[in-house]
Amino acid sequence: MTDNIIPFKGITKHDLNPERMFQQICAENQQDHAFVICWPKDGTHPTFHSTTGDMDVVLYQLQRFIHKYFNGDFE
Repeated sequence: MTDNIIPFKGITKHDLNPERMFQQICAENQQDHAFVICWPKDGTHPTFHSTTGDMDVVLYQLQRFIHKYFNGDFE
């Protein structure tokens, strides 16, 4: 079940601003929580933006996404 994954409805070859993307996702969808992972231009460690401070929820949902991705659910 992938109803909690929001596909990007466009094609871009440009970098997207993660903060604006996160705000747009939250504004357009009736989700309980969302998070966006960001990779800095300078190559340092990724960071994330989240609507929840509950790290267990963030890590659990990230692991579900990784499992579904490698299982081929998003093809």
